[in-house]
Amino acid sequence: MPVTLPSPNIRHFANAADFSRNFIVQEQIDKYLPGGRHFIDDALIRSSLQKAADAPNPNDPVRVREILAKSLAIKTLDPDEVATLIYVTDPALLAEMREAAAWPRTDLWRVGVENDATTEYDGSGSATTVDVDADRWSAPAGLAAGG
Repeated sequence: MPVTLPSPNIRHFANAADFSRNFIVQEQIDKYLPGGRHFIDDALIRSSLQKAADAPNPNDPVRVREILAKSLAIKTLDPDEVATLIYVTDPALLAEMREAAAWPRTDLWRVGVENDATTEYDGSGSATTVDVDADRWSAPAGLAAGG
């Protein structure tokens, strides 16, 4: 016996203006614009990049390693920190950055490390919260805090 699938509810619009008029709900967009502004702050990004470009020592190993340690602790980097990493040119520091970017390299996405637990996303839409083994998930030797 053949299976009859329900027809999808596909909307058709004459043009972009028709789409905007009959589909977009401005209130649903506005709630994601804090203070009516877009969440991407172009002026802040430009300022951070300029500050990093004008830094007297863009290859300051202490500063770069502090930023890498923060990223390895799965803490959000601020725009100034990201800009600092963009302007690094020292080959040894770039190698440390590559090492940090590759760690930990698994098939799982690890997010939200807090209170010795992390949520693992395996790409299938499921998630599992597991305890973090501090020894297993410590930073690579050259990137440990103060290392």
